[in-house]
Amino acid sequence: MAKITLVLPEGLHPATQPFMPLSILYLGSWLKKKGHKVRLIDSQTQDAESLLKKHVHSSDLVGFSVMTAHVPHAIKLSDMTKDIDSDVPVLWGGIHPSILPEQTVADKSVDYCIVGEGEQAIEKLATALEKGKQINKIGGLVYKKKGKAMKNPAAKYLEMDSLSPPDWSLVDVQKYIYKQRIRDEYRKTLQLHSGRGCNYRCAFCINTIIANRWRPLGAEKIIREAEMLKDRFGIENIDFSDENLFADKKRVMKFSEALGRLDLKWIASCRVDYLSRGYYLTSDIRQLVKNGLGIIGFGMESGSQRMLDLVCKGTKPEENIRAVEICKEVGLFPSCSFIIGLPGETREDLFATISMINKISDIMGAGNYTLSGPQVYRPYPGSLLYNKAVEMGLKVPATLREWTDVSDETGFLSPRQIPWIKSPELLLAIEYYSMHMEIPWISKVQEKLCFPLCKKKLETFPCIGNSERISMYRIAEQF
Repeated sequence: MAKITLVLPEGLHPATQPFMPLSILYLGSWLKKKGHKVRLIDSQTQDAESLLKKHVHSSDLVGFSVMTAHVPHAIKLSDMTKDIDSDVPVLWGGIHPSILPEQTVADKSVDYCIVGEGEQAIEKLATALEKGKQINKIGGLVYKKKGKAMKNPAAKYLEMDSLSPPDWSLVDVQKYIYKQRIRDEYRKTLQLHSGRGCNYRCAFCINTIIANRWRPLGAEKIIREAEMLKDRFGIENIDFSDENLFADKKRVMKFSEALGRLDLKWIASCRVDYLSRGYYLTSDIRQLVKNGLGIIGFGMESGSQRMLDLVCKGTKPEENIRAVEICKEVGLFPSCSFIIGLPGETREDLFATISMINKISDIMGAGNYTLSGPQVYRPYPGSLLYNKAVEMGLKVPATLREWTDVSDETGFLSPRQIPWIKSPELLLAIEYYSMHMEIPWISKVQEKLCFPLCKKKLETFPCIGNSERISMYRIAEQF
């Protein structure tokens, strides 16, 4: 039995509301089921440095779940672990080391990293280290051998039904429950997975890098877990963190009926073409709303067909609008995400996205939708768009520690570091503005105060807008 400490480092912008650390929770639950002793440290809710100092000596392995925005703190904690006890192995997993495994494991404070899903690899690694066994056949593991990075073949992904439900005793659940507005009421909410991966091939997405196909959890297991969350923690709304929950219509309709009987609301993400092309009829969406669907997320990406084709989205701008119209018709709250600053994006492409956002605002009305972004494009190494980005002059950090200089505005490379972006301040201003665009605040505050501050110093004051007609065109005019 190995003693394993799993850590979620602090991001660049700590959220006021901590979100359930599903990455280390699922890993910890798997390891505990296999007989290992597990401790979780979440920088969102705990003093990670103090706790890690206390427990390094009693750990056989310390693992970090790392996105790019976590890299600075993860390096600090890894260095600290090695300073306390250089013999304790340090493992990195998560999105960043999955993208750049050899670069990650080349660092002096990282002994191992895992590409892709971590449950099987970390359990086999812990057992191998404990018993002195070979590690060269552990799927997805990257490690050092005589100073050289060695990469094992990829592991087969788990089927979701082989996973046990999260062991909620590993975390203080009450710290992660938050109140989510669903129409005119606020409901106690918690995040949960009902599946992993995605079968689509969007050119900007990490799933294309690590071949993370869609794997659903069976409807009956979703129902049992939802019922437990309600009974044990008083949860009234479930935020499904899946990337493609709606892929299997029969499954969705089945578990939604049960959620409706439990009086549970729920939030999930969906492709717009599932609605616009009739895979889900308007009557189906109406039934899902009746059974608790309160917010639906759409990755719309762009209002420009040229950009949608570039990112291999497989949708059309008019399908984005049609999906929103259906939401309006059935009383469903949409959350729409967009990307700007794509390679080759023109001002016309950018303004097509702005125009689409304004049209969504007109359809839904103030306070009846949210926006995620438009976020500035993140050129992940290995993604389908990455080669084009390199052709256009992109240079990414050559070592893990150079990633500590990532942008505190985007959590990735700053738009000022991306060569094809000629107006980075414009893109950042649009991103700041849109974060608050759907909030019906007084437009005079925005017009007289926010625009000048956006132009002068974006970091000083986030733009506050409303969704009536003080549009992002006004910001663009300032540059």
